[in-house]
Amino acid sequence: MSRLKRLTVNTLALLLLTGLQAVYAQDPLTGTRLRAAGTASPRTSIQFGEPDEVAQIRNKLEADKTDEALQLALGYVEQTDKAGRDTLSRFYARNSLCAVYTVIRELEKAEQECSRAVELMPAQWSGWNNRGTARYLAGDMIGAQQDFLRALEQAGDQQGVVDLLRHNLSLLDVPAPALE
Repeated sequence: MSRLKRLTVNTLALLLLTGLQAVYAQDPLTGTRLRAAGTASPRTSIQFGEPDEVAQIRNKLEADKTDEALQLALGYVEQTDKAGRDTLSRFYARNSLCAVYTVIRELEKAEQECSRAVELMPAQWSGWNNRGTARYLAGDMIGAQQDFLRALEQAGDQQGVVDLLRHNLSLLDVPAPALE
């Protein structure tokens, strides 16, 4: 894999996981924002305040250690499932695994894990946004549009998140609905 492609893929993973932070910290400035149509090079503001497991997975992805990131994410999912952890922890685990699968381009698995995260916490915009990102990269523009619009509904009055989602929708040539 070329160095540029690895950098782009790793940036995507970092930003998917950063979107998870927003749920934990309730910070409107985090999430996945794609740079331009047809690219997998998103950008975002990075904020802190996340579960240690998510930080560890992101650090492995930043270091281009995707195999280790995958093992950590799979272990996190297993840990939260076996221990009967709270819904938010299980959401983080599934959404983190979605991000890792997106980076390693196992997009069908990524969509499945994001769907599980959305089932756990359907009121969290980041799960919808991350699944929309996986669908976008898989070429499912209709599914991406639906997920980005649902994320926009869940974002409420978090202006930073609304701006991010409007941007993602603009890549699909879809005007975002006006907020009431």
